[in-house]
Amino acid sequence: MDQKCTPDVVCFIADCIVNTIQPNQTFVVSDIWNSQYFIKNTQAIFNKPWATDSKARSEYGKFIQQPLRMLGYAQILEVKKVGVQNHYRIRNEDVLDYIAQRERNTYIFLYCYFEKVLTDSGFLRYFLDYKNNPNKDTFNELKARYTRFIIGHTAINGEVEVHRIFPKILNVFAVENQVQGSERGFISKYMFTFSDLMYNRKNWRDLNKDKSITRQEAEMKIADNEQQEAYNAYYVQKAIALIQKIQKESEVRDQWGNGEATQVHHIFPKSQCPEIAHYALNPQAFFLVV
Repeated sequence: MDQKCTPDVVCFIADCIVNTIQPNQTFVVSDIWNSQYFIKNTQAIFNKPWATDSKARSEYGKFIQQPLRMLGYAQILEVKKVGVQNHYRIRNEDVLDYIAQRERNTYIFLYCYFEKVLTDSGFLRYFLDYKNNPNKDTFNELKARYTRFIIGHTAINGEVEVHRIFPKILNVFAVENQVQGSERGFISKYMFTFSDLMYNRKNWRDLNKDKSITRQEAEMKIADNEQQEAYNAYYVQKAIALIQKIQKESEVRDQWGNGEATQVHHIFPKSQCPEIAHYALNPQAFFLVV
């Protein structure tokens, strides 16, 4: 686990793998980095510099590498060291596809993954102790115990790195169990929520947002912004791709629509109902015709 392994980043990197890497293909970080799918969408979603900008190398190394390594540890990807470079191959395509579909799926995967690792290591009981009595003292005790455990059982030998990883695990656990998480090294003032886990939790889309409306509503109000349009287009296209994958036959059954589906259309036009244009899991959101 590491800093960049938030649900939205892991979901996006998994989506990049699904859309740019063949099932039996061996790939490295640069294969994702140099793909047009990554270059186009990472700027729109995360408001980062263009991936082709040489000055942005420090922005993207860990952004891609950390999720790939985490997926390797979780055995979703195979990892082989060749010289100083990690070479990856898809090992569990079904779970990777599940992770790539949406951030909520990624969150569910991360929680199950953390629970499995913590259980196998015998450390889950200390997280459960914190869950049963979350306060400043139990938080500090859990953090100190986790730090000693990691330094004692892994190649990590400094507290700084452990303290960078600890919140990414505790906060997923905190959301699932509705308790406070870790914020800036201390116990958070409030219970952690799903949106608090995101890499994009505070970004340009929130700066001028009316506090009385949701982020999604605010996004739609500034849809004339070129970058925002790209952001929305990514999620709409992702929803369409999901429907194409899971719905092979036409849902319209008449003399014109029969057999294999070839098109995806919105029941509610994107121009009229942009706020639900990306709801792929709503069974009424899309239909297919031939």
